[in-house]
Amino acid sequence: MSIANLMPWVLAALLTLVLGGGGIYLLGHRVHAAQTPSMQDNRAVDSVSPEMQRITGVNTVPIAAAARDLLADLTPEQQVELLQVVDSPQWHVWSNFHRSSNRLGLRLGNLSNDARQRVFGLLNVALSAQGMKMTRDIMRLNRVLGELVGNTKELNEDEYYLMIFGVPSESLPWGFQLEGHHLVINYFVLGNQVAMSPTFWGSEPTSTPYGITLPTGYQNLVVLEREREQARAFIESLNPVQQHKARLDASPGILTGAGNDDANVPEAGLSGREMSASQRSLLLRMITAFVGNVHADQSRIDIERISQRIEDTWFTFTVRSDGRIFYRTVSPEVLIEFDEVPGVFSKENHVHAVVRRPNGMDYGKSLLEQHLRRHQH
Repeated sequence: MSIANLMPWVLAALLTLVLGGGGIYLLGHRVHAAQTPSMQDNRAVDSVSPEMQRITGVNTVPIAAAARDLLADLTPEQQVELLQVVDSPQWHVWSNFHRSSNRLGLRLGNLSNDARQRVFGLLNVALSAQGMKMTRDIMRLNRVLGELVGNTKELNEDEYYLMIFGVPSESLPWGFQLEGHHLVINYFVLGNQVAMSPTFWGSEPTSTPYGITLPTGYQNLVVLEREREQARAFIESLNPVQQHKARLDASPGILTGAGNDDANVPEAGLSGREMSASQRSLLLRMITAFVGNVHADQSRIDIERISQRIEDTWFTFTVRSDGRIFYRTVSPEVLIEFDEVPGVFSKENHVHAVVRRPNGMDYGKSLLEQHLRRHQH
């Protein structure tokens, strides 16, 4: 959308709200000149209801501040590219492919170095240390893949896009989405509550290949190999009867990837009730490897909830003839699908993993709906 097509007063109002941390968030469609919202179309609240807001101990103030710092560093045109309304359907239009015609938002490759660092600053306070490292290493390995196949024009660290939904705030609902090849993070914030889901983590290759000349900083990269080895260790801990029950008969594949928000994933295979205490511990370690990518305080809360339902967690897997594994864990708190897939661009290791939060926590949907019911105008 051209900046010339946006009414100047609409842009000014948006920027005042965002940079000033004001008390309005827009609902409906993306703001175009032809569909400028009236104040009656918006909903305004000053604070989150104490009854609705669970006390989690997560300090989201630095996350909102980092998002506002980023906005302040951008041109007006970039700010318009970045912003979406908080309930935009664009939340659901993500892809892990290296190219997508549906991508909106700010392309990292179009940012100044300062603005780019602001993006990483936002991610740094939103993610745990392990989540930040995985995010950066996936992006770096995408550049390694480009070097490996001679296509750094499309496979690089620049082809990642960021969108902010709503107004970054300490009390009002908002969030952001980072999207690109092998990396998707949907991050919803409401007061001291965080829902980071769905996420996609992947890479081809999963480590820097030997014998390839690369710029400084791209050597010795490794992602998702710890997660794979933890899965193998868990599978090997199962006795023959347990393995038989957990093994998938049908051809495996990820059911909950891009475009499959409403996938029906059955509770099947081997349940936590049928595992020993040590096996349940190994299963929880596998889950923690992914759930631990969110802000450290939130991950501790999430892991505690998951551990309380570990007996209600189901596990299925398969080991293909060439040794590649697939597994799925399903519980009331988290769903993880991990798949070693054939190389697309190369013969290197290639892994996809999707993490979702059931019961309406994808995109923070249930939190937003509860909030809106309490503050209807």
